[in-house]
Amino acid sequence: MIKRRINIGNMDKEYNKVKLLIESFYKENFILLIDTKNTTNVSYFHIYDFSIFLLELKKKKVQYLKKTIIYVYTKSIYNLLYYLFTLVRPIAPVVVYLYNEDTISIIKTFYP
Repeated sequence: MIKRRINIGNMDKEYNKVKLLIESFYKENFILLIDTKNTTNVSYFHIYDFSIFLLELKKKKVQYLKKTIIYVYTKSIYNLLYYLFTLVRPIAPVVVYLYNEDTISIIKTFYP
């Protein structure tokens, strides 16, 4: 299965590009890998808007997204993801790895 990788940076500048990139992957089955090491400027607006984006993707007849793996490096990003998946269930299983320096401190899976 194809693995598609996204490195998220400044959300104020890259947010819409991230959504377009995810939509562009909807041509064949894939696993989405998201790295948040350089992620900045995430707001509750982004979380709420992304929850609506996920609801729209769920309406597609064919779901090509089979799994998402998110690499997280701060507790604040982890908490925002937790909030996101409280608002809306994911399309496919999401595994979140929270790193504390070079060690994984939390592994959390969110299910559809």
